[in-house]
Amino acid sequence: TGASNAVNLTGSLNTSGAAGGNAGNVLITTTDGAIAVNTITATGGNGTGAAGGVGGTVTLRVTEADAAARNITANGLINTSGGTGDTGFAGGNGGAVLVEVLDSNANGAGNVAVAAITTNGGAGGTLGGNGGTITLTPNDGTLTLNGNLTATGGNAADGGGTGGNGAALTLTNAI
Repeated sequence: TGASNAVNLTGSLNTSGAAGGNAGNVLITTTDGAIAVNTITATGGNGTGAAGGVGGTVTLRVTEADAAARNITANGLINTSGGTGDTGFAGGNGGAVLVEVLDSNANGAGNVAVAAITTNGGAGGTLGGNGGTITLTPNDGTLTLNGNLTATGGNAADGGGTGGNGAALTLTNAI
């Protein structure tokens, strides 16, 4: 347990979908260690003669903080936006982002710091994609936002189309 369980990724991760394809999901966990990541991109692909792809989900989680300083830091942009749909097609939904430090026995703590998160729905012809939810939860620690949190619905370009819905932002501190 402890510092030896840390995950430190200095490079960028990209699981984006190809043209009209859905993005892959990203799951990074540690039992009792810190997590540090750079840029994570899990965007849906833009549709050509098709709907936009769905953004992937991103989860960064410390599952059991048994001491202090089990922090999660995202130094770069996390982007899970949906892809743009072509004329006559829907935009893709943005993927959810969850960053949390958990502690079942109340003897650990961890901060959460993020640079910026974008989970927008893709613009579409007939229907805009919905934004993905964003949930940030430190545990008996500090939540630091170093940029914008954006979870807007995509616009519909075709006459009479319907735009997508924005998504919930949940900022809590578990103690």
